[in-house]
Amino acid sequence: MRSSYLEYNWNGGSCQVALEIGRTCFIGRGQTNTIALSDEDAIISSRHASIHAVDGHFYISDLNSRNGTMLNGRPVTLPTPLRDGDVITVGKCDLIFRETQIADQSNSEAINESGPDLIEFPRTQLFVLRQLITVLVVDIRDYTGLTLSVGDVTMSQILGTLFQKAGEILNANLAWGQKYIGDAVMGVWLHQNDSPSVDELKRIFTSLISIDRVFQMLNREKMVPVPIRFGAAVNTGYALVGNLGSKTFPDHTAIGDSVNMAFRLESATRGLDVDVVVGKLTYKFMSDLMDKDLNACENMRAHCIALKGYPELEEAYATSLAGLSRMLGVWP
Repeated sequence: MRSSYLEYNWNGGSCQVALEIGRTCFIGRGQTNTIALSDEDAIISSRHASIHAVDGHFYISDLNSRNGTMLNGRPVTLPTPLRDGDVITVGKCDLIFRETQIADQSNSEAINESGPDLIEFPRTQLFVLRQLITVLVVDIRDYTGLTLSVGDVTMSQILGTLFQKAGEILNANLAWGQKYIGDAVMGVWLHQNDSPSVDELKRIFTSLISIDRVFQMLNREKMVPVPIRFGAAVNTGYALVGNLGSKTFPDHTAIGDSVNMAFRLESATRGLDVDVVVGKLTYKFMSDLMDKDLNACENMRAHCIALKGYPELEEAYATSLAGLSRMLGVWP
């Protein structure tokens, strides 16, 4: 028999709430919730999230909240199973899911009880955080020409495969967010400190190398008359992150100059005739993490490039996918 509960700190106090099979646990700003989180900033929705059991296992669901529910730092978009130690974030509150084995002392039946009636509360306010992020952008080159040569149907099949595989890769490498814009893939990683760790940067560049393998697979299938090529950029900087979509269509994303710069750097790969362009702050963090030993970055060439919308030349570093693979092989 298992004992399941949530533990959290709120308004200066330590709290613990038991979870029961057959009883839904509601989390929100309203006092009728199982866990009522009074919220002066109104960033927690009146009925924000719920935890319920399916086949004896507890799942977390977001209830179309304005600012979203996070599980271990990533948005909850579908009912997601919980494991001991998982951290659920609602607004500014972290709730830790605990599950322990205890002796079965009774065979009492589960209580089937629906949640309390929802009442109206003031409108939930938008909640965004300014945080250091790294953005990966991958964009197909000559997409229009490829579409004209093979047709919309074939190109949609190619994009479907690319986006599905890219999503799996970004998930495996712990991307906080991902977007698909036209023929482009964007992955976003959040950094909890003032600089990314070696493991975080490795996951980002490993994602890029893995996405390149997807393109190699697509080219082997010869669905188009010429090889599909792409450009990529990696850029680090501060941005606002949060749910910037609507209640009906939530959109956990990042906005700011660091995101715009990533797309501009990707566009620069064409003029430089390179595979990858890395922003100056990303390059600085890479160098610092290697104790300023730039040998691992010897495959990167510095450039001062003109970017659309920017009044001055921007410092960036260009490399090939082969050079990037070699660099990853010598990282600590």
